[in-house]
Amino acid sequence: MFDFVTSLSRKQKTGVFLGIDLALIPIALLITYMVQSLPTSAIETMIDTLPVLPYLIGFGALLEWRMGLAHIQLNDYERRAVGLTGILAVLMAAALATLATLAGIVLPVGTYVMFGIIYFGCSSATRIILHQVVLAIYQRARPRRRVLIYGAGTTGTQLAQALKSHDSIDPVAFVDDNSSLQGMMLAGLPVYPPARLQGLVEARNINRVLLAMPSLSQPKQAQIARRLQKMGLEVQALPSFAQLIGEEALIDKLTPVAPQNFLGRDACDVALGDACEAYAGRTVLVSGAGGSIGSELCRQVLSCRPRRLVLYELSELALYTVHLELGHLTEGSGVELVPVLGSVTDPRQVRRVFEKYDIQVVLHAAAYKHVPLVEANPLPGLTN
Repeated sequence: MFDFVTSLSRKQKTGVFLGIDLALIPIALLITYMVQSLPTSAIETMIDTLPVLPYLIGFGALLEWRMGLAHIQLNDYERRAVGLTGILAVLMAAALATLATLAGIVLPVGTYVMFGIIYFGCSSATRIILHQVVLAIYQRARPRRRVLIYGAGTTGTQLAQALKSHDSIDPVAFVDDNSSLQGMMLAGLPVYPPARLQGLVEARNINRVLLAMPSLSQPKQAQIARRLQKMGLEVQALPSFAQLIGEEALIDKLTPVAPQNFLGRDACDVALGDACEAYAGRTVLVSGAGGSIGSELCRQVLSCRPRRLVLYELSELALYTVHLELGHLTEGSGVELVPVLGSVTDPRQVRRVFEKYDIQVVLHAAAYKHVPLVEANPLPGLTN
């Protein structure tokens, strides 16, 4: 069946659609007579209508050809195509009324209205059923890759709609941090919270995740990408909306993502080498651990497998963020991660932390680095 479907030319497919739509005219007419309360039986009324039926079919063929309905692909049969089918059904009902009047066939006005409704329903339903049948044929012939879409916003739903008609990709579900979307159905797919990601991947046999959050900050995307890749998933991301301008299809814009892509500059991949010996198996404290420099120092130190890493940070939000990110990196590594909220200008707290955790190595990265702000606030700058 797959070979037969793929062997059909565009003209042959157009002829099939046209033939089906024309065959639906007498079928819809017979159904109309069957559901209507007419003086004669449905078969007798159909026989009386036979003289005008060829003209009705010919008029339908002309209309469909002029409107281009037969040329619309199954993948593109959406709102515009449904609207054109509705217009065709109305014109066909009007044509039936005109031809019946000219032939002297007396039918109730409701019969013409019912014929238009039934013809519209049959034509639309046939296209939808054909679409599902063709998709099933392609799915059986070509294994589809099951993917998860991370981000249920506008970009994610548009991506899901585009992928539904793809012959080799099967979107399974959304994952989104927005609690108001969780549990909903968008674009025919359920929305799950990130906490259920691991179970979802295992239960639904997913091996690829598509990041559809171009407006999310680059550090946040990098954090999500690292967490997904740690689960053994292939991660791809959509570019920003500015990069989507062009003739390339939306799904063709998907590209493999690496955390280095979110730096905004060339990566400086310098191995620590022998310097790792200074941190391996020791208790290391990084001050300013939530900053851009401090957080990168923490990542580098973790690669050296210290016994304990103490994150010393003044900002609660920054400490929470870096502790959450590094927590994923230290899972199963045996490295103890200790978050400490406080200021390095507080000698009593610093002394207490050194004594409690037996600090052996200190990497001091706590500092104000935005010069204009410090110049505008000299007293806090001097205190720091």
